[in-house]
Amino acid sequence: MRWHHWLGLAFGLLLLTWIVSGLLSVNPWQVFDSGAPRPQLAKLVLVTDGQHDETRRALHCFNAAGLQVRELEWRPMGGETFVLARDGAGRGRLQGASADCAPFEAHELDALRAAGESMLPDARVSGARLQSAYDWYYYDRATHSMTGHVGRPLPVLVLEFDDPAASWLYLDPKTGALVQRLDDHLRVKRWLFALLHSWDWKPLLDRRPLWDALLILGSVGGLLVSLSGAVLGWRRLRRQ
Repeated sequence: MRWHHWLGLAFGLLLLTWIVSGLLSVNPWQVFDSGAPRPQLAKLVLVTDGQHDETRRALHCFNAAGLQVRELEWRPMGGETFVLARDGAGRGRLQGASADCAPFEAHELDALRAAGESMLPDARVSGARLQSAYDWYYYDRATHSMTGHVGRPLPVLVLEFDDPAASWLYLDPKTGALVQRLDDHLRVKRWLFALLHSWDWKPLLDRRPLWDALLILGSVGGLLVSLSGAVLGWRRLRRQ
């Protein structure tokens, strides 16, 4: 009882927040669904005639640049088609679908904004900014950690819309890809789940391994609270 009491005082509130935020991770009763329309991504139609030659040409260009290609992705943007190649480590390189092998550095911001506006045709852009640093809503995590496999490139063009859900779209100028979408419900989820459950506090993420040490300490404390409670329950059952 004494161990359970002191452990509960030290870690009980943390354990409770982890339980509640873990429940919220499964989106109970769709509390984080705002009903906002999904972004309409540009459709790409590939013609089979000549596609084999085009693929071989793209592979030749990327191999000449020293990239061991494991994946090719064709992306439409502003009426043009681009080819994005990735190697086994996830490193990418973009180029136009033309015959030359010149690498493509980045899309023009005006063209990228126009492409972003077309993704939510029923809403207007109320604000746009080029974000060059991570913040509380757009941040990077270690590859091995939760959501760490999702790339968070910088800089990104952030478009804020005036739709009822106050949608935000994050666009990568290098690839033209939509890398993140947020609305008012998802921004609340960022605080109630990501912040409380995995401690995505930017000051901690920037100061690893402090983040790792605190998460391990909290996990051990929560485990001991649970084990001591299980022992107490088992002893009570044996007395009955």
